[in-house]
Amino acid sequence: MKDKKGLNNRANKIYDARFIANFIVDQNPNKVSNLMLQKILYYVKIYFLVKCDRNIFSNSMEKWEYGPVIPDVYHEFNNYGSEPINAPQSLFVDEKDYTKGDRKVFGFYLHNYTKTDIEEDDQRPIEDISKGILSRFREDPFGLVRETHSDDPWKNVSEQISKGAMHLQYTDKELKDYYSSPENRKKFKDITGFEI
Repeated sequence: MKDKKGLNNRANKIYDARFIANFIVDQNPNKVSNLMLQKILYYVKIYFLVKCDRNIFSNSMEKWEYGPVIPDVYHEFNNYGSEPINAPQSLFVDEKDYTKGDRKVFGFYLHNYTKTDIEEDDQRPIEDISKGILSRFREDPFGLVRETHSDDPWKNVSEQISKGAMHLQYTDKELKDYYSSPENRKKFKDITGFEI
């Protein structure tokens, strides 16, 4: 099916990151904390930027004290604190993310997660990256923080972050450029177990 620009919707779908977060939680119940979820989403984004030449989600990703964070996802799951997230969350979505069966509440729609929120072709790499990261870092989630802190896109603004700078955003270009080098492709594989 073609969209208004003539692009194949299936191959170019851009999601709300909260839908991808729900998918990751659903595949790994009681295994992923909000901190780990943020880092998994970081590597998912990098995979799709470098390997597929596309952005997988529309939400902004910021450079926080503990590395990359998608504020929309963080706030959706922050009630878990540092504990593992046990189930996908119902989400308030606007009309563009509405699906049949969602209830309208105060001008928004309450969306209950289903696995079909993520296209089948996109599910496999998300699952593989999640499982690779969890197999290596489940017992040491701050190892993921150290890994993301060693990346130039975060490292280059670390002094600003330590002085309290906020809303510093990752750009697709800086992530794609950084992870396109052979050295950083290897680093990606060492962290996720998955090649880009």
